[in-house]
Amino acid sequence: MLRLFYGCTETDRDYCERFSTVGFVSRSMGPMRVPLLIEPLLDDERNITTGSFGDAINTAGIVRIVDVRRAQEVYRANNYVLPQFRLGEASGSVKSARVAVLRTDQGEPDVQAYFDTEEQAAQWIAFMQGFRVHQEFRTAREAREELEPTN
Repeated sequence: MLRLFYGCTETDRDYCERFSTVGFVSRSMGPMRVPLLIEPLLDDERNITTGSFGDAINTAGIVRIVDVRRAQEVYRANNYVLPQFRLGEASGSVKSARVAVLRTDQGEPDVQAYFDTEEQAAQWIAFMQGFRVHQEFRTAREAREELEPTN
């Protein structure tokens, strides 16, 4: 299972993508085969299993890869820049959050996310920087329920 970091390959700046960045690598079927990132799910016994589908991997935009199971970096672009963050007040936010996470390595600090607690914000920062390699996985049951039509 891998964690992919996407970014600008010219500047090696991380885009800080949060979704569709952790999973198993597979490939699509048919005449135009593309690499896919298959979402990891938890079965009823809380074992990690694979989902039935995934998103295409933007291979041209990968700036860093971490092996989740070994928590080891597999690839890093030559001039990769680790994103830098700081915590701030969530004043003026649309959401009723207390803590804002600001990205500080791109000139003017820019709000990236809002959280209720500083602990949640710190966990998000650790995930975005690759120190924490995965977020909480959905269960296979949740994934099936999401696909079922509602009446």
